[in-house]
Amino acid sequence: MDKETLVRVGHDLLERLDDDGLRPKFAMWVLNSETQVWKLWIVPEKDVTKKEEDYRHFFRKISQILSEKSINDTGIDVSAIQLVKQDNPAVKALGNAFQVSTRSSIHIGNSTYNGYYMLDGIVLRSELTNIAA
Repeated sequence: MDKETLVRVGHDLLERLDDDGLRPKFAMWVLNSETQVWKLWIVPEKDVTKKEEDYRHFFRKISQILSEKSINDTGIDVSAIQLVKQDNPAVKALGNAFQVSTRSSIHIGNSTYNGYYMLDGIVLRSELTNIAA
């Protein structure tokens, strides 16, 4: 999948989640160095992993958005989404390093963040501040 498409679909998804009151605090496409598969890491505004109902609602909404042809004509589906907690070492490092809140992106690659090696990544949103490393 080309990076331009990942950025477009990622931003479209984030905007729709925002419209539905499910604004993520952090979102980043990460290329798995072993499988060469892109995953969209999302840190929801509230921890939806604490209640099964909230978790299912969040993923159901993502699935609905990604199934809309007007948003996504690439075949990216909910299996490309990975919920990540704010205390993830890479998220903490990147959250302290970058602030991205508009429809822009920061491309990073071949770097290690708090011990997490990242072959390639695209930060779409980072609105985390002062996270203890």
